[in-house]
Order: sequence, then structure tokens, then C-alpha cells
Amino acid sequence: MLFTVLDSGGTFPSLLNLANLLQQGAGQTIIAMGLVFVLLTGEIDLAAGTASGLAAAVMALHLVSSGNLLGGMGTTVFVLFLLVVLIAVALAVMLRIWFGAVLSALALVLMLVASRRTRGSRCCSPCASGW
Repeated sequence: MLFTVLDSGGTFPSLLNLANLLQQGAGQTIIAMGLVFVLLTGEIDLAAGTASGLAAAVMALHLVSSGNLLGGMGTTVFVLFLLVVLIAVALAVMLRIWFGAVLSALALVLMLVASRRTRGSRCCSPCASGW
């Protein structure tokens, strides 16, 4: 309310600013929504905090490195991360959690495609890579 009253140019309540705020808060909102279900069911343990912390760290690395996880993590850590995701796909298939298996496999494919596209560069923004 205060910013709306003090803004004489009318840029704060604009649709562009609202879209920008939603885009910047999307990752944190997804993590928070995932934790709400854990809290509602009463399954509060260390696994929920660890999973949300890891998701937040990977999301932050993704945002800071402009989507280039290979450049942000380094080759060794990136390969280990891909192996962990591959193990997650195998476990999801073994436990017949098909939705989790499909999403994990999709994440694995997207990370591999993005790493091939940005190999050798630290930034993969359209202006820096020329596409």
C-alpha cells in the first residue's frame, strides 16, 4: 500500500511489475508449496528440510549461472548430480512411481541438453552466446 501511494509515475502497480514479481518468486513458491503438504500431513522430519534445502540450492545455482548448471557446478559435481538423478529415476521405476520417474527422466534429459548447448561457456544467455 505504501509503495502504491508513494509512486507518482504509476509503475509499481503495473502489469509488468506484477509479472516480474511473480517470475522472481516462482521458485521459492514451488518449494514452499511442496513443504506445505509435508507440514499438513504431519510428516515433519529431517528429510523434508534436506530435500527443500537441496532444491533451493540447485535453484539458486541455476538462477545465478543463467541456467548453466555444468558451468556453475563444475564437471565432476555435475556428473555426480546426473548419476544421483539417474538413481532417482531407477528407484521411482522400481517403486512404480511413474509420475516421479517421468519427471526425473525429463529433468535428466533437460540437464544433458542444456549442458551440450552451453559447453565451453560460463553463461548461456541469448545475448552472450549469440543465439
